Amino acid sequence: SKSGDFISISGIFASFLYIFSSGNLWAHSVLFFADTFVQLFVIIGIYLIIDLVKKRYRSERQFLLIMGIIFFMASYTEWLGLFFAFSTGLAFLAVYILKKNKIYLKAFLVIGFSAALAVTLTIVQYSSIAGLDKYREVSINKYEERSGHYSDQKTYNHVEFTNPKGNEMMLDNIERNYLMVINCAGLIFIAFIPFLLWVKLKKKSLSWKLKLFVFLGILSSVLLHYLIFYNFNAIHNFSSIKTGFLLILFISFLLLTIEEVLDLKYKLIMIVGLTFLSYTRGVRDFKRFENFEKPNEISAMLIHSAKTMRQFEKPDQYAFTNLKKITPGYMYIAHHIPFIIDDTSNIAFYMEVFKTDTSQYYFHSGDTLKYILQFTRQGKHLKQFNRIDINKNH
Repeated sequence: SKSGDFISISGIFASFLYIFSSGNLWAHSVLFFADTFVQLFVIIGIYLIIDLVKKRYRSERQFLLIMGIIFFMASYTEWLGLFFAFSTGLAFLAVYILKKNKIYLKAFLVIGFSAALAVTLTIVQYSSIAGLDKYREVSINKYEERSGHYSDQKTYNHVEFTNPKGNEMMLDNIERNYLMVINCAGLIFIAFIPFLLWVKLKKKSLSWKLKLFVFLGILSSVLLHYLIFYNFNAIHNFSSIKTGFLLILFISFLLLTIEEVLDLKYKLIMIVGLTFLSYTRGVRDFKRFENFEKPNEISAMLIHSAKTMRQFEKPDQYAFTNLKKITPGYMYIAHHIPFIIDDTSNIAFYMEVFKTDTSQYYFHSGDTLKYILQFTRQGKHLKQFNRIDINKNH
């Protein structure tokens, strides 16, 4: 058409950012599925929210059924989905109170029921392993460890909410994985300011309320995750996936707002500008990913180390290692995900945290596995009962 509506510029650019950001390239090549998989249901949920507000459905009953299934899957898959259901449900309840439109009340009830069903199913499944009391005990211990809201002794790696080190770690993870997205968000936001002045001069109207409604829902969900699981988000590199997802949505909403009021000529100019931005930032970010991750690079000595771990590690033992980094290739060969620790001084503590009575410590010099120490835990004390030398001559 003459208005250029045959493509979605914002959608294509958002897809580019999602595919080629260092964090997402890494996340799709490593053994974490839930944190990326949940985004599919969140995106579908966004479409359903828009369709509900714009009344783009034929059968109310079928639409609410689909909405219930999607929000159930999102809540069941990962915490971000549950928080998104919580934020969206409360938002729909608020809209119902203001507008008295029953469809919003029905949506609130459907989303609430779906999220509650997902939580109930999760509790039932985990309780069936060792009983409800044991599940409650493990969950409380895990929350005390990963929330960052308890004492330094209980918090994993001593990163609690009041420790500024946690904020530094989170910012480092976000910058490492989504520097391209951060740069694009800053540049596009700067360009958005003169665009608003241009819109005012041209007396054009902007469609922003629904976009803001959806964005605030995602923003509150991500902030809830960071607040409730502060330690988890500070410690884990892949936790920044949520922030990258949020920033990409922010960029796409800004671009969509711009795109909707432009004619074909200005849209072509927009395409040229974003193409240049994609090339200059994309090539740089892909090089950063290669420098940081080196996904195909694993030395012969690390392969030998991983095979040795697969040979000696037993299902009831926990594996510790002093390797600086564990790659997906190493985990695939070893059939284990070892816990990185500098020395043996804190093994007893982590064995108590992980509720294991025996463990092994794989000591490396560089990439070379030198020996394996085998431990047993007696109360809070650690006892070494075996040492296996591997590469004495290396």
